[in-house]
Amino acid sequence: MTKNDVAIFISYSGTTAGLTGMAKKLKKDSIPSLSITQNSNNVVAKNATLNLFIPLEEKEVRIGAISSRTASLVVTDLLYYGVYKHDLENNKNKLYETKNLVSQLLK
Repeated sequence: MTKNDVAIFISYSGTTAGLTGMAKKLKKDSIPSLSITQNSNNVVAKNATLNLFIPLEEKEVRIGAISSRTASLVVTDLLYYGVYKHDLENNKNKLYETKNLVSQLLK
């Protein structure tokens, strides 16, 4: 990655081993990054350039991660749509091209 790229880290806890190491490395290398984590002072968020926080609702011990997963999906969908709309016509053409390529691969 270069300084013209942006890494996106998605981790509710912000303490996932592989992501924390990468977040630290990118910060050291001055490569921009965006974190989507719980609203806490976690390692990934501390090392990211910009943070989008998911509400801190889930308990330490939980049966499932329904609310955090849903909140993370909403945030990533909004980011996707935000980037997509900046070059609507070109991105629409790319989606059709990708759909056609996938259709050819499935034959």
